[in-house]
Amino acid sequence: MFIHRLASIAVRCMGPLVVLGAAALLTACADAPRGSAELPPGVKTLRVNGYDLAYAERGSGVPLVLVHGALNDYRAWEPQMGPFGERYRVYALSMRHYYPERWDGKGTTFNVQQQADDVIEFVRRLGAGPVHLVAHSRGGNIALHVAKKAPELLKTLVLADPSGLEGLLPPGGPGENEGNQMRGRVTERFRAGDVEGGLRMYAEFTTGKGAWEQLSEPQRQLRRDNAWTVVADTDRPRTACDEGKRYSMPVLFVNGENSPKRYPVMSRAFAACLRDARVETVPVASHGMFRTHPEQTNRVVLEFLARHP
Repeated sequence: MFIHRLASIAVRCMGPLVVLGAAALLTACADAPRGSAELPPGVKTLRVNGYDLAYAERGSGVPLVLVHGALNDYRAWEPQMGPFGERYRVYALSMRHYYPERWDGKGTTFNVQQQADDVIEFVRRLGAGPVHLVAHSRGGNIALHVAKKAPELLKTLVLADPSGLEGLLPPGGPGENEGNQMRGRVTERFRAGDVEGGLRMYAEFTTGKGAWEQLSEPQRQLRRDNAWTVVADTDRPRTACDEGKRYSMPVLFVNGENSPKRYPVMSRAFAACLRDARVETVPVASHGMFRTHPEQTNRVVLEFLARHP
């Protein structure tokens, strides 16, 4: 039985971990996440903070970690895996309670601080030195807290339309309370059984009218797979300007030209608080820039990373 279990784990976790001894392999290479019967092909897990964190990886070299936003998972980064993997060892994470876990929105461990701790533990377990950390939307909030808690782990930080900076919006400015209000309306739709309607509503809030219909069917399914993650936060912490002054790593903000106005306003405000920061805009793109305009977005990110090898 032990041999069969060890073989099963090794097959799922093909990669660096399989060179470990048998005892280490059983603890370091985890089973599928809770609620998930089987891992998709090519997806691995690493046990962090009592949870089996799923991820995909590609390439070689300096590690680059990708943190997705709400309604997404490691699959959201597919347009980046090839181009980024040509220069870096890329790890696209699926955060706690996202696909491939099938989650119903219940429990108390879905929050930004917990997921920041998960990223920190994942990077430490890599044991490969400081990493480039690239994060989008809600993932940007997670990354902000990684940078505060463990700055020594980051070589650079890239924040694309990050949330978590709402405290820097001017009073009565764009979107100060819009996010919470929208999540409340989406929750009502979900509880009424209209998950599709709630997802359509949220897509139009973040990207614009007709955004749901413009998504491909695989992109819509990705959001269905992660529906409850958009409304389940037990806490949405904010980062203040004074906290940013303690950041030591270079930071890049990426905004879409047509992103909701609160994102560029927050990005510029926080960039002014940092020692080493720049803000770039992807022409024509909106909040989903990595998916809708991958060539332009990838170029902006890669040019920045190349300045900080």
